[in-house]
Amino acid sequence: MVKSPIYEYICKKCNKIHEQWTSMNECNELSVCPNCGETCHRIISQSTFALKGGGWYASGYSKEKK
Repeated sequence: MVKSPIYEYICKKCNKIHEQWTSMNECNELSVCPNCGETCHRIISQSTFALKGGGWYASGYSKEKK
């Protein structure tokens, strides 16, 4: 089972932000506001991706020279 990503959308009329599961095949940049029914635009939200600890980044691929 393939998981669809969750995208955030903001309504320019009521300024509300809502989340929506969207298929990767849809590539939908527009949505409908569940609050007022106007068109919403997809926004970039904060990612949960973080590099921590050792591994490839710490072992030679970072720009910092040891």
